[in-house]
Amino acid sequence: MGMSYLIDTHILLWWLFNDPKLHTDCRGIIRNPDHRKLPYIAEENGEIVGFGELEVDGHIDCFYCHSKYQRKGIGLKLLNYLENTAKLQGIKRLYTEASITAKPFFQNQGFSVIREQQVERRGVWFKNYVMEKYI
Repeated sequence: MGMSYLIDTHILLWWLFNDPKLHTDCRGIIRNPDHRKLPYIAEENGEIVGFGELEVDGHIDCFYCHSKYQRKGIGLKLLNYLENTAKLQGIKRLYTEASITAKPFFQNQGFSVIREQQVERRGVWFKNYVMEKYI
């Protein structure tokens, strides 16, 4: 599996708009590219199997693994890659807003829950967890 900085956003655009399960807020990186965010993709045999963004302040956003590839180590490899990249950039703290489903994954990788919160997206309320890890 390879990791690469996402230069061609058309690949991500295709995946985002062809998988309705994905978090719709991540589509904003296509419409409004922001150089403070570094999107990375995970590929296996030429297929995109996961992606995540690392922001300059250590925020991990839009962290997803394709459902066909969950529990196969893809998310762990991607998170390790983001963490190593953060270390190289001098970032000391990573943080994210993890879903109920993602919370155990991040806890298993050393993240701690800072607080539970209720957030609203497009009129729908759901619970997530602000989590952090010092590296």
